[in-house]
Amino acid sequence: MNDGMKKINQLLDEYDFPAKTVLDIKQRLGDWLVSGGKPTDAYVWQQVRCLENCIKYGFAERSVINV
Repeated sequence: MNDGMKKINQLLDEYDFPAKTVLDIKQRLGDWLVSGGKPTDAYVWQQVRCLENCIKYGFAERSVINV
């Protein structure tokens, strides 16, 4: 999967993250894309790792809807 945005959307569909985390990442990615960034850039994958770390450290739970 080369498109980090697809991975972010997948994680957001599968897990319930704290609203503050989602809003922060949304703002970061919005600023990145407006400034000329691309969905395949390393910065986007850094945000994917942020979400994955939230899962790893117990700050997000699997969504009840997708169980």
